[in-house]
Amino acid sequence: MPNKTTNKENLSVDPSHTSQAESTTVTSAQSDKSAKTPRQKNPPKTHEQQMFSKQEEPAGSSSSANASAKKKVVEVKKFKDMTPEEQREFKERGEAEKLAKRLAKEASKGGAGSSSGAATQQQPQTPLAKQSASHSSSQSISSTTPNHGSNLNVSSTPAPMLQSQANLRAPSQIRFDDVKHQKKAVKGRTLAQKPVPLLAHLTQFEKKSATGIRSNLVHPAVVSLGVQFSEFIISGGIARCLAMLSAFKSVITDFVTPPGASIQRGLTTYLGKQIDYLTTTRHMAETMKCAIRQLKSEINNVELEKSDEEVKEELLDWIDMFILERIRSADNAIVSHAMEKIRSGDVILTFSHSAVVEQLLLDAHSKGLEFKVIICDARPILEGRSLAGNLARAGIECTYVLVSSLGAVMSKVTKVFLGASALWSNGAVLSRTGTSIVAMMANDAHVPVIVLCESIKFSSLVQLDSYVWNEIGDPEELVNIHAKNPQSVRSSLLVPPSLSDASVKPAILKEWRDEPQLKLLNLNYDVTPANFITLVICENGCIPSTSVLSVIQNMRMEEDKQRKRI
Repeated sequence: MPNKTTNKENLSVDPSHTSQAESTTVTSAQSDKSAKTPRQKNPPKTHEQQMFSKQEEPAGSSSSANASAKKKVVEVKKFKDMTPEEQREFKERGEAEKLAKRLAKEASKGGAGSSSGAATQQQPQTPLAKQSASHSSSQSISSTTPNHGSNLNVSSTPAPMLQSQANLRAPSQIRFDDVKHQKKAVKGRTLAQKPVPLLAHLTQFEKKSATGIRSNLVHPAVVSLGVQFSEFIISGGIARCLAMLSAFKSVITDFVTPPGASIQRGLTTYLGKQIDYLTTTRHMAETMKCAIRQLKSEINNVELEKSDEEVKEELLDWIDMFILERIRSADNAIVSHAMEKIRSGDVILTFSHSAVVEQLLLDAHSKGLEFKVIICDARPILEGRSLAGNLARAGIECTYVLVSSLGAVMSKVTKVFLGASALWSNGAVLSRTGTSIVAMMANDAHVPVIVLCESIKFSSLVQLDSYVWNEIGDPEELVNIHAKNPQSVRSSLLVPPSLSDASVKPAILKEWRDEPQLKLLNLNYDVTPANFITLVICENGCIPSTSVLSVIQNMRMEEDKQRKRI
């Protein structure tokens, strides 16, 4: 305080009475002022100022430089008023824009004489324009910009890694709303006349075109197999996989290597044509995908020195060994493990028709175990009827109910055995529509739910619900064309059946295509959450449903060891 008072007094005295103290004070004040002046003119650039520095202006454009400087100051002021979260997003947005410019420059250099690339390089763009420009050059950054809530630090991500992340796409079966995929998928097929908008991301085709494209590149055995798939003559993951491998044996046997090509490359290409045809008939089961992957891997690992006949013989032997080890032996091991869970006097509930569950029940009955079976089924396919007939012919006491009557019989059930079409890495089970209802009601009644599933059905993918992906069946299967309509039923109560006009009345929902507000949806699968599953039995033993990834990793390690030995 005394110093401040002295300074004020010295600054307010008459200049004629200037003393040495005065001159010292004034000189120090001037020196302080002159010292502050350079810092105000050229302050050190902060990270925010460096990040939002503009492109170099052409020589002589002083007005644009002044406008750019003013805009920069305004942006810095706005940045200081932001919350920490907004500042972080602001920084990441600027870094993403810089990266977009760099990628655009690289793309323009790659395409010689590209006018669009030159335009992108010369003039500044908005983030939206950069996003569309980067998408046109197959370098989409929409998944990495903070506008969508992403926390990815783009500056710390190398360019090759960022490009691989930007090119990630959803599986083809769940992006049917993509125009490019739609054009490729509908080739030779007819789109559904009344698709369900809620599931527009899934393929919806007419049943009559499900047999796909027939050409000279498709083997007759595969064409016949595709028709059987589309008509559900062959259904079930294991049955379809066995039929496919049997058809592939005919394909390999009849294959002729093109002149000037190796059998590895020629057979892989020819086999791909067969697979493309099968995908137009029905969606590939998880068992079929696993078999195809390993068959292609086996083809690629064939020694080049071997002749065509030796390669074919080796591949045919591999297919037989695959069927024996991964399917036949696996089912026998599952039945052996599951046999320990059955006790005399049990009331076992199963849903639809699973081949491994049927084998378990028949083997348990042949060993003298006394139990009852309740077969629960659902429309429209009603696959459980064939299981009920097979068990009844074997002498097993059976009860057949629809899923709508499940609550009436659940109190008598002691165990539930279910099959599976696939087992996801999060422990969820993909199976016939209605399985999740059975598992949920059994879990609510404290009844153990045991899933029998071969490891060939294990998948590293994740699916949380039945909406992300599903197979849409024929909507005509929901139309009960053989049922009497309500009016004919009421008239038959008073009139003898011979005089009833039930055959004259139109069938229920027969004209559903003429009703603009009515759409039919027939889903083939549903997803059962892992918390409804008590136990999963595979050929490796009894495991929790969430241990799928561990089993897959162990299987891959064993396969790698076998390849190294070979």
